[in-house]
Order: sequence, then C-alpha cells, then structure tokens
Amino acid sequence: MNTKDNTFSPEDFLLDLEKLINIDSGRGAAEGATRVGLMLAEPLVKRGWIIERHNLSPNIGECIVLKNRQAERFDALLLGHVDTVFPAGESAERPFYRDEERAYGPGVYDMKQGCLAMVHSLLAMSPQTNEALNIAVIFNTDEEISSVYSTPLIKSYAERSDYAFVFEPSMKNGGRCIERKGILRSTFQFEGKACHSALMLTDDGRSAIAEMGYWIAALSELNSKETGTSVNPGIVKGGKAANIVADFAELTIDVRIKTLEEQDKVLAKLAELGEHARSVGIIVTEVDRRTRPPWMPDERTKRYAEHLCELSLSMGIPFEIRVGWGASDGNTAANCGAITVDALGPGGDYAHTADEYMLLDDVEPNIRFFHAVLEDLAQLKAAQ
Repeated sequence: MNTKDNTFSPEDFLLDLEKLINIDSGRGAAEGATRVGLMLAEPLVKRGWIIERHNLSPNIGECIVLKNRQAERFDALLLGHVDTVFPAGESAERPFYRDEERAYGPGVYDMKQGCLAMVHSLLAMSPQTNEALNIAVIFNTDEEISSVYSTPLIKSYAERSDYAFVFEPSMKNGGRCIERKGILRSTFQFEGKACHSALMLTDDGRSAIAEMGYWIAALSELNSKETGTSVNPGIVKGGKAANIVADFAELTIDVRIKTLEEQDKVLAKLAELGEHARSVGIIVTEVDRRTRPPWMPDERTKRYAEHLCELSLSMGIPFEIRVGWGASDGNTAANCGAITVDALGPGGDYAHTADEYMLLDDVEPNIRFFHAVLEDLAQLKAAQ
C-alpha cells in the first residue's frame, strides 16, 4: 500500500483501492479474500501492530485480526469485511475505474472502501492516541454469508470491547447507524410422494410443492409495516413435469425482524407449519439456518451517537442517526454489550449490483471524522 506517513493522500487511497477492487474476494475466491486482508494489514504490521491469521474454514479466506498491543480488554473494536457477493472472475470483467465524481468496481461500496478507510484512519492516529487506546481490528471474509464462520471470533473480541465501530458504507447526508434489523434465513426441504397428476385425487400422491405453497401463504401473513417484520420466500425449487405430483420441493426464506419478540413469533409459526406438514404426510427438513440478532440501541449507545453527532457537525461534516436497512456484524457486536456505531465508511450506492459506486468526495471527510473519533475516545478515557 502507498501510505508512508500520517498524511492522508486521496490519490494514494484510490491507488490502494484499485488494487483491492481488482482482486476477486467473493464466492469461490478464498485465496483472493486472504490477499485483500493481508494487503490491508501490511502498513499496520509495519508499524508494529500484532497480526493473527485465522483459517476458520476452507470455504472462506483467512480472517485477519490486528491489535496495537496485547490486551485483556479493548477500548475500540473496528470491524470490516473484505468479501463481496460477486463470483470469481468479476474483477477481470469489470475492473476498477473512476470518473470525476465516482469510483466503480466489485466491492467498491460494500465494503472494501470502508476497510481501507479504517486503515488510513488508524495510520493517521497520533502516537499519544495510539498509546492511550487498546485497539483491535477484524477483517472477516464471510460477512456476505451472515458471518457463519467468523461470528464466534467477532464475539470473542466484542465481549471484551467497550466500543465497536463498523465501516459499512455511510448513508446519504452523513447517515450513521445504531440500529439494524435481525435476520433469520432458513432453507427447508419438503418430501412428498409422486404420482400421475390425473390420479392425484384417488392415488396416494402428496404434493411437496402444494405444502410449500401453504407455507409461503402462511408466512406471508406475518409481513407487517407496523412491527417491521418481513418474510421473503426468496428461492423456491421443485417439480419435474406438469403431469407429475411433485415429491420434492425446497424453500429458502429471508426474515427480517426488529425485536426478539417478533423473531419468537416467526419461530412459533414455523413450528405450527411443521405440525401441519406432518398432518398431511409431508416430511420437512430444515437443512440450513443463518441468524443475526436484531440490534436495538440502549441508552448508552443513543447518548454516544448524539455525542458523535455534535463532534461531526462541529467539523462541518454531516451526521444523521439512521436505522440500517440490512444487517451487519454490528448486530453481533452490539448484542455482546459494546457501544456500537455502524456506517462509518465512505458512501455511495447500488450495493450488490454492477452499478455499485463510491463517492470520491466522501472519502476524506469520513477518514477525518473517524480520526477525530479516536482522538475524542482517548480524551473520554482519560477523563474517566
């Protein structure tokens, strides 16, 4: 990477970002994800930071942990993910490029730019702040699949951290996040009995697709603007021919909930549907479940967010407290007790699409702001 001293250079940032974007780190690119994490770690390691490489699964790249010193507890835990949603080969098909206002490429907004901004903020930290604060950084490589492998690692640090800062992209007008919905994502397989469709009323055929449809209709009744609960039947499979009663079907649902009480309602409905399936002779197996707990801010987090808002506005940098529309590793950190603030990376739009972009003018203010956050955190600690 190009950073040589404590002075931020927008051009160096973009040169570094280009290198990161042009490495595949999504599905089927575990080696690339490891390379990205190590490239981000390199300038901090050169300054004496401790590095740990965690090989949590052959399905993902190594998760990188960095610490400015060994410590039992940390004042600040910084979180970012280097994986993207894109398949291997995507970076070669549409490599990094920029125009006068935006940068483009796979992961340029979600969220390699945030990881890089994190590093540049730490490199700009004064020696006094570095001495005052115990800081840990985690670059994980499976956030886009709900951090199924890295969540225990994140928890082990979040439980020992006073504050957590997540560098998902900021929202419009300086939107920062202290609240996100939780996720329940499950895949169910339905096993019925095949027969000719002309005999379905007289033979012993049991349609797996019909039962799956019953589940979809029943789960859709849980959708509520009032509670914020949504159930999306995102993937459905089944059937071999129109004149065969289907003996197999598969359903993947994505549930978003604001509270644990709403999550319990969804789980109760799933249990009820399981009883219905058994009553009509359909065997249902849940073959995959991925969860993130809902993140509701406590009073400490609300007060701290208001403090950061005052700090940001005093610097002439917009700051608005928002509710995040998707989940992140901030959900995990907040539920471990850390005061957590998310959406600290440079902004842009169109995550998970080929139109994804980062706003060039958003880079320097975000890095400058988080540099101030660290300096302020050192002062808060000294005043305790």
